[in-house]
Amino acid sequence: MSSLLAVEELGGWRIVTLWRPEKRNALNTELLIALQKALDTAAKDGTRVLLLTGQGSAFCAGLDINELTEEDRRQHPPDLLRHLQALLHSIEQMDSIVIAAINGFAVGGGAALMTACDLVVASEHARIGYPELRNGRVAALVMPALLRQVGERQARNLLLTGELITSTRALQMGLVDEITKPADLLPRCRRLAEDLLLIPPEAVSRTKRWLFDCSTNATENANERELRLYLPHEPST
Repeated sequence: MSSLLAVEELGGWRIVTLWRPEKRNALNTELLIALQKALDTAAKDGTRVLLLTGQGSAFCAGLDINELTEEDRRQHPPDLLRHLQALLHSIEQMDSIVIAAINGFAVGGGAALMTACDLVVASEHARIGYPELRNGRVAALVMPALLRQVGERQARNLLLTGELITSTRALQMGLVDEITKPADLLPRCRRLAEDLLLIPPEAVSRTKRWLFDCSTNATENANERELRLYLPHEPST
């Protein structure tokens, strides 16, 4: 496992911590690849709940654009962005429930990472924003999920102003599910993860798949599928 990531296995669930505190956990290629491997391993191991957080004063400050070489900058898009895109898709499509524990700044690619998660618990000191436009970039990867979560009017405000908002405002918008005091953040997320382990895993995976299908308009034969999903599922032996 990369030195930029810490993974704690807790029996059915695990904590994954971004570990570049000196860079506010900015996402470079090594960290993105390590995160992807951690998700792949969790999926293979049948991990039920994944808790994602950051070490230090930030959850994640976004993509580490200082890593990009001139050759990278000429690519359309650069590999760094492709790695982030793959990671966001993996989080959204995992059978595991993914919780984001936002301990500080979640900005740009870090806010996109948060937005892809199923549940978000934030410290009252957290700051969240999508400031790509201020740097001449478009927050295209997060846009579909952001529109679904907060609606077009509020998405326009977040994306066009690039403003960093408080966790209280994020809660009002629907970006965050719960706010805690900083010292209570991880204990609260641990209790939440343990509660989620009580839910039948097959029901969780089927619900997540249907949520993904509905949110991406992949709803062929939707009426029949709704009826089938409502029926109790017999666990495989």
